[in-house]
Amino acid sequence: MNNMANMSDRMVVLCAKNLVRVHQLPADALLTLFIQQLLTTRTCHLKKLQKRNTIWQQLTADLPITRTTRQIYIDRTDLKFQINQFLLDQWHATQSNFVSAGHCRTTVGTDPIMYLPMTVHERSRLIRWRMGWLSGKPQACPKARSIY
Repeated sequence: MNNMANMSDRMVVLCAKNLVRVHQLPADALLTLFIQQLLTTRTCHLKKLQKRNTIWQQLTADLPITRTTRQIYIDRTDLKFQINQFLLDQWHATQSNFVSAGHCRTTVGTDPIMYLPMTVHERSRLIRWRMGWLSGKPQACPKARSIY
């Protein structure tokens, strides 16, 4: 309900940001000199990170990489767009597994209930009411598979 990503999704985002930073270092940086030697070895963890990170794969799908410099320039707007697209895809994948209050809303984002000042008990009651977990006559969600 708070529109927060899972920790595994957060890890993928942080790894992608780190890969972008590493590849945009100046040519005389110490890490850049090590990377040129490390990428020639078989067991380089940087290669594994690049292959397993879906955001990095999407970013570098269209970019030509020269073998001599290994310099990649990625625009910040492209990076932000790919991160938002990845998080949105992951959110849709998790939302399709269960029925929650997110299915009853038409927009993706933080529920407006979260902005109201209230105690923890009141917030818990409002969230349970929004999800239809309180007793009474629950309204059927149009996207729900079954009626409560």
